[in-house]
Amino acid sequence: MLDLDNRTDWVAGLYPGWDRARAPQMTLVFKTAWRFDDDGRLEPEPLPLVEADAHYGKPHESSLRAACETVPFKQGGELLLQGTAHPARAGDRHALVGVEIDFPDGRRFRKRVAVFGRRQWRRGLLGPVPGDPEPMAPTPLRYEQAFGGADPKAPEERWPLNPVGMGWAGRSRRVAGLELPRLERPEQLITRPGQCPPPAGFGPLPVFWQPRADEAGSPVEEPETQGGCPWGADAEPVLHNCAPPDQRFPHPFVGGERIRLQGLFPGRPAGEPVSLTVPKLAPRPGLFVAGRATALQPLCDTLLIDTDARTLALVWRVGIPWRRLDPRQGWVVLEDATLAAGHAPAPQRVREARA
Repeated sequence: MLDLDNRTDWVAGLYPGWDRARAPQMTLVFKTAWRFDDDGRLEPEPLPLVEADAHYGKPHESSLRAACETVPFKQGGELLLQGTAHPARAGDRHALVGVEIDFPDGRRFRKRVAVFGRRQWRRGLLGPVPGDPEPMAPTPLRYEQAFGGADPKAPEERWPLNPVGMGWAGRSRRVAGLELPRLERPEQLITRPGQCPPPAGFGPLPVFWQPRADEAGSPVEEPETQGGCPWGADAEPVLHNCAPPDQRFPHPFVGGERIRLQGLFPGRPAGEPVSLTVPKLAPRPGLFVAGRATALQPLCDTLLIDTDARTLALVWRVGIPWRRLDPRQGWVVLEDATLAAGHAPAPQRVREARA
């Protein structure tokens, strides 16, 4: 049995699972979180760990509101952002929202999404053309507003990259009156029927959407007879990564990343971002088994931003080889070396076991 002794203000838990090689492990997962204001000041605010995917509606009919955060591993790091696009001025018909990250090693990430008011295809001299948008209302950054959806003439057929979106015409080229997506990639704007750009958005992708469905590999039949692991050897290392591919990074987050958020807050002047800096933390988890202490090295693989709630969060994890029915008694101790003044002693129960 493995117990957790959490000596921090962070939310943490131990979860059974399997490592990349499909061997059993326990995973220590913890979340550090803050609330931020318009000036980028951060105040600690504990947020719960999300232990299962949560959709806005029925799973196969809506996008993910939040993805499971207690998976056993991820590849590199990834960004997940949710919020609402706001017009800079009343009456504006479109806006540009985005996020930029300057990494401590000199890398830079930039992603923007063009947001439009309601619009439809209209007849033009040379064929259908996008109609003028209506004045833009505050628009949630959900995949329901991005390109995709069902074939209007065959609702059972859906766009595999975004089955819940809007604007996909399926096999039909008759699109007059069909509503266009309100979220688009500015570098891939839809200008003619038949274009099928990747959906525009910043949020997590369900495991049964592409490309995640392919990344998960072939399902394992009767996994309980093969050690219990539900994914096969052909699953990709990004199996548990849920961000859009362009929001996945080769390395975890280390602190010091500088973030600029634009178009996601009401009342801000056009072009004026909210700037944040990811705090540098020093989590110090340790494993205590049979009187022996082992330092654990957690990685921060997920950066979460909610511009509606104005929260910034980091999810950390580290795997511990551990069979589900392991008879040994052990403890995982989680401490915050950022605040600790020296090394704290081992758990009381471990000290007693040594006596």
